[in-house]
Amino acid sequence: MRFDTHRVRAHIVWQLMGTPGITDIQDDGTDIVVVRTSSGARVMIHVVDRLMPLIELRPLFRENSDAGIHTLPLFWADMLLPAHGQIYEPDEWMQALLRLQGDCIYGYEAFGEQVFLFGVHYRGRGWAREAEHSRPLDFRALHTATVDCDWPPMRGRWLVAGLGDVRSGEEAEQPLRMSLPFLHIDFERLNLPIDADFTQVQRAYRLLARRYHPDSNPAAEANARMQQINAAYARIRRQMLGSDSF
Repeated sequence: MRFDTHRVRAHIVWQLMGTPGITDIQDDGTDIVVVRTSSGARVMIHVVDRLMPLIELRPLFRENSDAGIHTLPLFWADMLLPAHGQIYEPDEWMQALLRLQGDCIYGYEAFGEQVFLFGVHYRGRGWAREAEHSRPLDFRALHTATVDCDWPPMRGRWLVAGLGDVRSGEEAEQPLRMSLPFLHIDFERLNLPIDADFTQVQRAYRLLARRYHPDSNPAAEANARMQQINAAYARIRRQMLGSDSF
């Protein structure tokens, strides 16, 4: 299991310990944390750092729902979920979660000692959807719901949980649009404070690009790091200047 996954789980436990309404926390040191709320609901939180195909996802929700447990998977957003503003065609496992969780999948990112939890909302209709990241969330926003699904691969009644609005029958409220202060992850990737101006952003991008570009850095992880830097710079520039060009 990745070190970051352990760190994210530890952060979740620490946050839950300070959350009103949480009466019991069971943490066995793996990627699963089970909590009980003051209303008597049980929630199983999964920290997921790999693809979870529908053939694994459905039995997980089925077993928990049959046992009276609400399921909340949190996915490693950088590797498994689309970036903010990206037009994306959801995979089958994503389609299942979108139907159960109100067009939202919950993700996490870890940078140094900081861990961020947020929702990735899928906007629009049809196959190609626009991904929109919410502002950071915490367990004070924990919700549980019973959801009836008529999509054939997930037909049935399911117990689900979320860190924002979970739709069950009625349309949930639209999340707030992401604005500059909530691009915290992208500023972290460029080693910048959140109040950096665009000149600083551009300078930091060019410095990091020279360091990690595959033409000058043969290290195996350099290409992945360069992709992260490019994506972060593009999102910040789009928010600041309304442009994707470098």
